[in-house]
Amino acid sequence: MALAFNETDDRIAVTAAVSINDLDPFTYLAWLSHDTSGSFDRVIAKGANEEKDLRLHNPEIQFAVLQTTNPLSYITSDTAAPTGVWTCIAATYDNGATPRAHIYHGSLTAIVIEAASYSTSDDGIGTPTTESGNMTIGNRLDFTRGMDGRIAIIQVVDRALTLAEIRSWQFRPRFLSGTKLLHYPGLNGTGTQPDLSGNNNSGTTGGTNIAVAAHVPLGPPFGFDDLGIALAAGGDPDYEQVAFRFRNDDGPLTEPV
Repeated sequence: MALAFNETDDRIAVTAAVSINDLDPFTYLAWLSHDTSGSFDRVIAKGANEEKDLRLHNPEIQFAVLQTTNPLSYITSDTAAPTGVWTCIAATYDNGATPRAHIYHGSLTAIVIEAASYSTSDDGIGTPTTESGNMTIGNRLDFTRGMDGRIAIIQVVDRALTLAEIRSWQFRPRFLSGTKLLHYPGLNGTGTQPDLSGNNNSGTTGGTNIAVAAHVPLGPPFGFDDLGIALAAGGDPDYEQVAFRFRNDDGPLTEPV
């Protein structure tokens, strides 16, 4: 299960909630497949003025954070998200670190690495500007910069993950400590997309052509580890959602924090 977006008005809208507002540090994680090399296709746009923004552009990855004096802007100069390929993307931000941001990418056949080079790597000046607007997945807030392709997983974590943590997540997506939003787009068809983090950041789908598509082929029991449960195996979706919510990166089933 994934959702296919058509580069126009397709999107998942997540109503602003305390758990995803004003995050610093934070990490965006995604598995996606980009169909065409569009201009500034949004993967995640957070805030009324896109204060925290992850996008694709011919076929670089761009990451921006608005700050009180000058914005942070990072753009990869390598072919980080080639078209027609399932790509694992991570972007991290920590205002107290140097550098403040990193962009990572990998695929089904290549382990995640940091971008080999950046055409822009500007940390800007100041602290992140206050934002409490909605988060839009697969588009921006005015629905004019849509993603063209499929999105299978979106995750937001309230800390800057290390490269080792991202590599561990790449082929075993799961609840990580500090997860504030976890969507498997398409899990509920084109209906309301559940937030498996337990933070109630569900998303409302919209758009002209949004549709369910084939999931990234990570293989069962992808993301469920020793639970041995996968939708592809014909399990109970309601039970799987509950079970997944209580899975953490340390092994046992526990209540999410």
